[in-house]
Amino acid sequence: MTNKTINRPGFGVIAWRLAVKDFWLIRWPLVGYAAMGALALLFISINHPLTFHAGLVLMVSALAVVGAHLVFASMMHERTNQTLPFLLSLPISYLQYTWSKLLFTIGTFSLFWLALVLGIFAVVNTRDFLLAGMLPYDMIVLTYLALAFVLTLTVGMMTESLAWTIVIMSICNIGISLFMITMTKFPGLGEFLGEPEAVWNTTAIGILAIEVILIVALVGLTILVQSRKTDFL
Repeated sequence: MTNKTINRPGFGVIAWRLAVKDFWLIRWPLVGYAAMGALALLFISINHPLTFHAGLVLMVSALAVVGAHLVFASMMHERTNQTLPFLLSLPISYLQYTWSKLLFTIGTFSLFWLALVLGIFAVVNTRDFLLAGMLPYDMIVLTYLALAFVLTLTVGMMTESLAWTIVIMSICNIGISLFMITMTKFPGLGEFLGEPEAVWNTTAIGILAIEVILIVALVGLTILVQSRKTDFL
């Protein structure tokens, strides 16, 4: 189908409804992932090394699984469930279709990510045995997971290749442990993990800034590439 330019008032409602439709279709798995996140925060809040590390692993796993589910739901749903012909009949351009997918995936992931971030800050600030010096490190790791999600989404949407999407996702998931270990030893960051107060120095802020810039650049690249496509197939 040729790319269309639609000038109807309220056309953006279609893209919004497509995003809401996608969200509704995976609402129950998202409830399960939210429960995983809540359980992770509960484990972290317990004053025991075993539950603390179990909570960290569960939190990282929950965020990674949410990202994977959103990527595959946005890429494969219309094709595997044979609903793409319906979308082709709608007055919607490829770019606007892309916006609906970005709204669904990034919007849903951002809500989940923000809930975990707020939960981490709340737990650390209310439990005396947890050191606030971990907060910059936690933020950097959580933002890495957001970057990995956006990178996988970008590759998936631009290439529309399941194989390439799985390759990039696997590389990002393998890199999580390596990234976490590297950050604990990174100069200007690792030595402050045991501090009673969070140290937001130039190193921590710089790493976070780089991650955020890469996320914005990847989203921009996705929109640019998708805007040049002329059909859905």
